[in-house]
Amino acid sequence: MIKIVKKVVQLLMLCTFGLFVTQSQAASQKPQNHEKEFKIKGKIKGLTNEEGGYALFGDQYPNGYKRVKVNMNKGKLSYKGTTETSTVIKLSFRNKNLSKTTTGGGYIPTNATTLMCVIYPGAKIKVSGKITDFIDAYPSDGGENDILKGLTSKLHPVLNQSVNISLELDKNKKLTAKEVAALKKTQEELGTQAQNIRVEFLKKHASSVAGLWLMEDMLVRSQIKIEEVEEFLKGVDAKKYGELSYHKALEDRVKGYNSTKIGNVLNFKTKATLSGETFDIKDLRGKYVILDFWGTWCGACVKGMPGLMEFRNAHKDKVEVIAVNCGDSDERWRKSKFTTGYNWIHVKSDKGDNNLANKFNVQGYPTKIIVDPNGKIIKRHVGETPGFYEELKELMGLETEAKGEEFTITANIEDINSTEGSYYFQEKGKPKGRWIKFPMQGGTVKYTGKVSEPTIIYINFTDNKVRKYSNPYKAGYFMSNVSLLGFVAIPNKEITAQGKASDYIEAYAIGDRENDLMAKLNKQVHPLLNKVMNNYCTLGDKSLSEEEKKPVGEECNKLNEKISAIKLAFVQENISSIIGLSTARSLLNNQISLEEAPSYFAKIDEKYKNSMYYTQLMDRYKQLIEEKESKEKTAEGKEAPEIVTSESYTGKAFALKSLRGKYVLIDFWGTWCGACIKGMPEMKAFHEKHADKLELLGIAAEKGGNDRWKSMIKNRGFNWHQILNGKDDKDFVKKFGVSAFPTKILVSPEGKILLRYVGEDAEFYNKLEELIN
Repeated sequence: MIKIVKKVVQLLMLCTFGLFVTQSQAASQKPQNHEKEFKIKGKIKGLTNEEGGYALFGDQYPNGYKRVKVNMNKGKLSYKGTTETSTVIKLSFRNKNLSKTTTGGGYIPTNATTLMCVIYPGAKIKVSGKITDFIDAYPSDGGENDILKGLTSKLHPVLNQSVNISLELDKNKKLTAKEVAALKKTQEELGTQAQNIRVEFLKKHASSVAGLWLMEDMLVRSQIKIEEVEEFLKGVDAKKYGELSYHKALEDRVKGYNSTKIGNVLNFKTKATLSGETFDIKDLRGKYVILDFWGTWCGACVKGMPGLMEFRNAHKDKVEVIAVNCGDSDERWRKSKFTTGYNWIHVKSDKGDNNLANKFNVQGYPTKIIVDPNGKIIKRHVGETPGFYEELKELMGLETEAKGEEFTITANIEDINSTEGSYYFQEKGKPKGRWIKFPMQGGTVKYTGKVSEPTIIYINFTDNKVRKYSNPYKAGYFMSNVSLLGFVAIPNKEITAQGKASDYIEAYAIGDRENDLMAKLNKQVHPLLNKVMNNYCTLGDKSLSEEEKKPVGEECNKLNEKISAIKLAFVQENISSIIGLSTARSLLNNQISLEEAPSYFAKIDEKYKNSMYYTQLMDRYKQLIEEKESKEKTAEGKEAPEIVTSESYTGKAFALKSLRGKYVLIDFWGTWCGACIKGMPEMKAFHEKHADKLELLGIAAEKGGNDRWKSMIKNRGFNWHQILNGKDDKDFVKKFGVSAFPTKILVSPEGKILLRYVGEDAEFYNKLEELIN
């Protein structure tokens, strides 16, 4: 689940400094202009002439916000502004002592590096304090600001300590595993302390501007339950604070929570549609309705839209979608291809009475609310998870997509305790597979499914015992076959498997040729592969030095060589089998060269040439041949193919020839490629050093839309020539024979290829330096 909420997104859109106004400008009676003023004065020891600023949020501003500068002057803060209502603001300054920067170049945002105040018409706020590595300064006015000070003076030092531990864990590579564990434990204790401070504050001051702000902030961050908010609101002075948008938003969320519980009938109308005409959900009675809360800023939202469209189109006589946009400006929403390109019902969540995100208590994105044909809510779902649409089919009583004949898998695995099994299933002729889930008890598997031909299936379990965590903190894990139960599902066949679970699954299916062969291979490979995966987990331990990791990496290489030799011997003897075809595909262009591959293909029995695994093998061979030919055409010393496209970041036509006279470094990358992004700062620095003779050209191979691509270029300052990879003659990845990312190609001022390089390291820039000089 991706916890992306509107306010967090708005903050990330801003610079790393600013006076953040987290309350919309609303009041029952707006004061006259001369009555709107507020003043902030004081001195913060350690600050001199730093730049700062603030941002006002609201739909009346372009992109939903407006920035205004506020600067220190000779160590003094003196600012006069206007506001129509009581608002919590966060003032921060550009000061190196306050920067919480990570090794990757990012930063960890925290309220501890801001000066928080409550502004309101007529406010005269005095500020005093100092900065260390956080802003240890607080406001006072004899009222609301002293209440806020009671929170921040206790909370911010604790938040600062916690962030500093995160930085220590990120930057200090010499920490031992024991030291890391101790720091993590301290951080957990600080988290508990911070939560206790918040709760105790609300018990005393829920009826205050700071209390209402804190409740909404905690709710957004899932630090408080909606039921607790409901109780706290009972003690709030509604006459005094009822018109504040914090209070209204909290009331809306409580009402939304209560009105959108499973089993409730959902009713709502809105005029915030593309046409401006009123939409009433009652008009869709008789169909299942999926309300999809999304935003163009939410990567998971837009990534999941094609799948949602596919599901809706497959069942359009029974299912309709209402896409509820949240967090975008009206113009961005209307022009987005995720609005214009999807022919379902589009509505907009705005502020005030039409804040549908609040009314439906949406906290994470994407959120989907499922309504049955009678208007009753039957499911809420946050995120894009495997198997979601399979669950919907079952919930809606829709026919499953699976075709073919039934198979049954029965397995007993000792020493494992799993409540659920799941597997990824791909049918022949379909580009995408899907996750299928089924219930389990302990180590007993009993499942009946459908396949149209012999199909390799690997079952995943919920027991963490067999998972290969990528670091000591168990924050992520490798999906490896050693953690799964593998077998060949055969139409009209009952398959049995048995074995045990140690730190991997030592269970295998037997009883027919295909499963006997798969068991034979896995019994040889999996013990070695398990050692490799355990070593990979060790390499993810940041407390180990590079010297300590070196022998571990060397052992991985030796084990992988043994595994490859075992697989090659197996394929030489058993390529005419389902597992043989699948394994051969993984060895192509490595242990099996493209030149000798046809001799292997000649051994394949005719009866296997209708298998999807044979098709995949031949498709992969064809792809590798094309890549090889393209690489030969674009080898060092060859003329660089022409690049002409209108799919550029600027929207203008681009041609590689326009850069003749300078060296051109072509960088094949993607927003999905972590290694690509990690290397950008060094590449940018190299370019700036040699800008008189070198041009950069980024070619992005995107897997979805181009909104994320454009956003990343803008926000991260990738301000060189940027184009998108396309199709046919615009498929530059294929034209240049690129098969790994990042790939970098250096073109001479005359248009000849001087260097091809996969990856990015010090050696690459040394070569680059030699060539252009």
